[in-house]
Amino acid sequence: MTNLSGQLTARLADEHETYERHLIDEINNRVKPPQPLTADDVHIRAMYIVSDTINSQGGKFEEPEIDELVSMLPDAPVLVGHKRDTLPVARNFHAVKVEENGRIWVKSYFYWLKESEGAEDLRQKIDGGIYKECSISFIFRLPECSVCREDIRRCSHIPFQEYEIEGTSSVAHFIYRKVERVLETSLVFRGAIPDTHITNRLYSDYSGEADTAETVTALFSKTGESEEYAIRRHSFRDTPISIISFDSLPQSIPGTCYIYPYQPGISVRVKKVGRKVDIETPHLFSQSIRNHLSEIVGAIGIENCRFDAVVYAVKGKNRLDGFGLMRCLERDDQRYRLRLRVMDVLALGEYSYDAVDFITRQRILRDNRLVFSSAGVDVLRPEMIDKNTSLERRLAGYRGQYRFGCELMIVSPGDRLQRVICPNSAVIPTIVKGIFTGKESQTVCQVTSLNANAPANTVPIRTGRGLSEGMVVLASVQGKSNRIVGVHDVMPGIDVGLLDLPQDLTDEAEIRLLHDDTNLYVHFFHDGRFRSATVYQFTERLFTSGRRFIADVIHDRNEMPECRFGDRVQAKSISNIDGMFILRLMRPMGHNGDITGFVFRPVLIDGVERYLCYAPEFSHLPEE
Repeated sequence: MTNLSGQLTARLADEHETYERHLIDEINNRVKPPQPLTADDVHIRAMYIVSDTINSQGGKFEEPEIDELVSMLPDAPVLVGHKRDTLPVARNFHAVKVEENGRIWVKSYFYWLKESEGAEDLRQKIDGGIYKECSISFIFRLPECSVCREDIRRCSHIPFQEYEIEGTSSVAHFIYRKVERVLETSLVFRGAIPDTHITNRLYSDYSGEADTAETVTALFSKTGESEEYAIRRHSFRDTPISIISFDSLPQSIPGTCYIYPYQPGISVRVKKVGRKVDIETPHLFSQSIRNHLSEIVGAIGIENCRFDAVVYAVKGKNRLDGFGLMRCLERDDQRYRLRLRVMDVLALGEYSYDAVDFITRQRILRDNRLVFSSAGVDVLRPEMIDKNTSLERRLAGYRGQYRFGCELMIVSPGDRLQRVICPNSAVIPTIVKGIFTGKESQTVCQVTSLNANAPANTVPIRTGRGLSEGMVVLASVQGKSNRIVGVHDVMPGIDVGLLDLPQDLTDEAEIRLLHDDTNLYVHFFHDGRFRSATVYQFTERLFTSGRRFIADVIHDRNEMPECRFGDRVQAKSISNIDGMFILRLMRPMGHNGDITGFVFRPVLIDGVERYLCYAPEFSHLPEE
């Protein structure tokens, strides 16, 4: 099918100008000019260039495509009037997704050289409001109709005309799908999107309103401001952990994936301010261990920083398992075998990254690897797999390559994180219920599986393993029944509440939710039958604003499907009123905690029974 091109525009505002070191680093790292630039060399501004509103051509971007634009904009040239027979006047070097006045925007940062011809004239005309609008030129393949979800070039719906769907009036438009490339951005005389602007405020200008604090996504914010105001995104240490065998991994993932060698260790959060070092950990370190780790952090080549890391142990060139780490922690003379592996950066120098998404933080960590270089610290370069790649094919080469297996950090839409550990051995997570002497004076350990489908068992252990009641361990299993036959390794410092465990539904007490880039899958049990609903083109923001989504429900599943990368939530109630399913959640969920349940109302669309899915708050249901 022929590729399509699109051009949208934007408008100017704001006043005050700042240039910070990290912006200059972004230019040098992303654009890579032959001669590295400094703050004295450039002017920097930012375009609010694309929003999620319908433009004057009848087109609209939804969040998945907005995320794609954010990744495609860096290094795109800035032209005047889309005149591609002339050379660029500036260049984009970074883009972020932000929310302003209830709308999602793409904010693209661009720069031009102070000493170039016409540079001061360009600055004055932008800041003086003469050049007020800008436009993006891009290639996309599919204009999807908002009414029927077909190619709008082939359906009967016309943009800006109203159509009634099951009693609800809707203005037709098309959605830009399959965006392939950003060609350039331009300064132009008139744009297609209302209320867009160019700004010389390059950081978050949050004023204290609670709703703004939950939605703003800043490039960088000064330390102190972010502690009080910025979004609290998931970080490495706070992310739920799944333990899954290689054979149980799905074919694809619902987002971006980072692959690391799995290293048994204890997750810590480290904060360094001058010479003072604070280490937050669920594990009780001795004072000598804390002093040693503080010495390692003290050698890091930056005065102020905050990061998540894994404490692990080595012997010679070999990395030790969890038991080896426990021995080092228990014996003071072995503390020098401990090392730190930095996994996530939360602050560097005077800048905090609490409000920055995980993917950007990983790039910041990669670009500042040398900052962390010291004798006891390392920073890995994980391989990144995008959402369009077969996970099984890419992981095939890793199986057995790493001593302990692989670890995945999965970033789903909305910056939702999940850690997945794939051990090389057949193991399941278990909790130690007790240790005692068995037959023939043999030390045994009673472990109970944290998965519902595996029985408890009592197994022999080696004396001196340092296990204690309540500790999480990986138990070796055999056969399809996952019979526990031994303790494979210990997971020191792991809180049971952080483990994301697959469980089987046996009653109406649980609802499973699985996300991908476009759809939401809701699985539940009612009236003796498993049911699965697919909610098409689902976005949390529109759902909690009252939007109704088309859905299909399968009523006769023999069993619940696996939901390895999703949520499980307790159901407050599940009811059926004249074929309408009403699911109420025991606790709110979602990125902002706004989803309280789901309503699936049966409707006829083109003679086919389907469902409309919407939030209970926007129905006339009685309150419980």
